[in-house]
Amino acid sequence: MVADIPGNSGASDVCPDDSEVVMDQQNIAGLYMGSTAGIYLIQTLHGFILPQVLATMVALDPSNGFAATLLALIIVIGVISTLIYFYFSKEHTGFMGVTARVGIWFIMISFGAHFGYTVMGRISLLIGRVQFLVYDWGESIRQIF
Repeated sequence: MVADIPGNSGASDVCPDDSEVVMDQQNIAGLYMGSTAGIYLIQTLHGFILPQVLATMVALDPSNGFAATLLALIIVIGVISTLIYFYFSKEHTGFMGVTARVGIWFIMISFGAHFGYTVMGRISLLIGRVQFLVYDWGESIRQIF
């Protein structure tokens, strides 16, 4: 009989103690979070990362034309030099230093282009709001007075 053993009331066979329930809940939550992260990782990889990587790897084929080949070469040089700039395991001296400086220039140019595009978009929004105030509200105010 289970009840005859000292310190055992016999309830442990039917109802586990609280620590086992908490461990089961943690395992279930961990399994749910891990599987969800794995699913979304694969979706993000296939949806966003791989298409960008494939768009970067353009063929350097001269039959595409001089301009396309030149642009593809600039993209390859920019990507490699930017990655070398962020490679901190080796000191940036010699060839690595020159390539890292080229990477810095690519980063600065791209950030400048993004900032300019943002400012241009905000100016465009401002122009639209001013036109709305002058033409639409201006006509309404002129009719009142």
